[in-house]
Amino acid sequence: MTYVIDTHIFLWLIFSPEKVAAKKEGISMGELIRNVMDAALNHPPKNSLNDDPLFSDNAFFTGDVPNDISKNHDRYLYDKSNDFS
Repeated sequence: MTYVIDTHIFLWLIFSPEKVAAKKEGISMGELIRNVMDAALNHPPKNSLNDDPLFSDNAFFTGDVPNDISKNHDRYLYDKSNDFS
């Protein structure tokens, strides 16, 4: 079932980007806003954090680390004489 809700949106700029985009597409401002809302609500962006392998990885280190790990990470990664393991 579809419901219609009458909503008023006031855009104060005479030559707003929305008005220019609607005119360029040959549609009304209302249709442009409906299209944008539909796209935003029903089609999530492809570059969301959920799709990023960096953030989808569940493995992480929970042990103690040296205070300078960020500054000297190369030394900890590649120097065989370090005592950090």
